[in-house]
Amino acid sequence: MALQERLSRNRRVCLDRQFLLFLLEKELSRSERYNHFVSFLLFRIEGLPKKEQASALGRLAKALAKEVRDSDYLGTTGKETLGVIVPYASFESAPIVLKRLRSESLLCLSQIHRKLDLKTSFAVYPTEADSLDTLVDLALRRLRR
Repeated sequence: MALQERLSRNRRVCLDRQFLLFLLEKELSRSERYNHFVSFLLFRIEGLPKKEQASALGRLAKALAKEVRDSDYLGTTGKETLGVIVPYASFESAPIVLKRLRSESLLCLSQIHRKLDLKTSFAVYPTEADSLDTLVDLALRRLRR
């Protein structure tokens, strides 16, 4: 909750990890019931000193919050990582959504630091993963590459 407060600066644009994962589980259940896809996107800023990391993550959260749809969910997935739940995004459309969000985020972040690296990844349910754990694990493994 403290990270959520810091990221949003009195404006709740970013859910905490526990609530984001709770919503992801609900979306996966809905996906099974109505036979549609759910994509999970991850964003991590690298190449910044630790003291600038929280500020940059806050800017990234605000940039993403402006770009995600009303049906999407944005939240923290760790100290340095943000996640976006994108209902109805298939394996074909998830990279397109990720590319759009990444380029908008880089525009915002390039104003504060030119040498940062924005790592991104995605995983799609049920195409690539069959549970919450495998979906999150796959997205995290891709992020670490």
